[in-house]
Amino acid sequence: MTQLPASTQRIFDVGTGTGIWAIEMGDKYENAQITGVDLSPIQPMWVPPNVTFEMDDATKPWLRTKNSMDFVHIRNMVGSIRDWKALFAEALEHLRPGGRIEVTDIRTRFDCHDGTFEEKGKACKEFVDTFHAIAKGMGLDFDPTPKVAGWLEEVGFENVRLESRVIPVGTWPKNKKLKHLGAYYLSHMLDSGESDLVDIIF
Repeated sequence: MTQLPASTQRIFDVGTGTGIWAIEMGDKYENAQITGVDLSPIQPMWVPPNVTFEMDDATKPWLRTKNSMDFVHIRNMVGSIRDWKALFAEALEHLRPGGRIEVTDIRTRFDCHDGTFEEKGKACKEFVDTFHAIAKGMGLDFDPTPKVAGWLEEVGFENVRLESRVIPVGTWPKNKKLKHLGAYYLSHMLDSGESDLVDIIF
């Protein structure tokens, strides 16, 4: 889970979904006020007293006090954002000096460590190519992650750091933790069509 200074007071969770991340942060940072925003009101009613949920569109101008947030969290929003730079500019405007943003997402791309993807993964490649072609036709970029660091810097963020983690799809790893992750992401991929590379921007 994200580690923040104990002095953190205001956390804003964009696209909170079920609210699980916001709830866990509320338990961990009892002195902070966590606000989760989503288009769908699917969050539970029983939450820590320092957690609130709002139904709102984060791609529209944020009707909030500027320079008031310590941390903005954006996760799994691929396919939901048409103008990432506008979203990041809005976040920067509402963060206090020294505030932080974290953007985490799954890349809709496959690969193999041994370079055999083109040979053995023809069906996966065809799926990915078709998926991205359809998305492009709809005006959506389902693989914005490689560009996120540059966009953050363009709107004015400093000290941008990119962290990438390769996550297996399937239970083939010998490592117990990776085997568990692989099983989860295989299920995730089959249910939603998303894939095996995770890029994290801090």
